[in-house]
Amino acid sequence: MNSVRSIEPGPGGGPSLGQVWYTSYGSNMYLERLACYLVGGRPPGAARGYPGCRDRGMPA
Repeated sequence: MNSVRSIEPGPGGGPSLGQVWYTSYGSNMYLERLACYLVGGRPPGAARGYPGCRDRGMPA
């Protein structure tokens, strides 16, 4: 790679303040593991815990 390319913004009027998109795969698809990221805790088998998010609501 010889140079860094900038990323052009996508279409639309900016991010929605009411929604957050989360993409995951593999073990992060398990609701129990995702809950640890959102509300805080240590997922089964993980070496560390997570503090959680400001908005700890689970996905719709």
